[in-house]
Amino acid sequence: MASTIGRETLAVAATAVGLASIPATTAGYVHEVFITVEDAACRWDIAADPTASQGHLLAVGDSLTVKGDADIRSIKFIRSTGSSSSLEVSYYGEVAA
Repeated sequence: MASTIGRETLAVAATAVGLASIPATTAGYVHEVFITVEDAACRWDIAADPTASQGHLLAVGDSLTVKGDADIRSIKFIRSTGSSSSLEVSYYGEVAA
């Protein structure tokens, strides 16, 4: 069973960013991340870099669960308005020895 193995607060501004603090695990990958939007809307995408007008929209208070190492390492976020956003991210996986 996966345990919480890390967390971060991710700043999202006018340039697309990926998750910054993916922890090391015994299995070599994180199983799942849980993300909440704290203070301004943003957009996300896994297949391409999102823009302020393209990608999946997350509003303040929304949450997103991403599963699978490839998607977790590929996901990127960008602000969708003139205000930068902050995301709370929790990582789940096997604890590194």
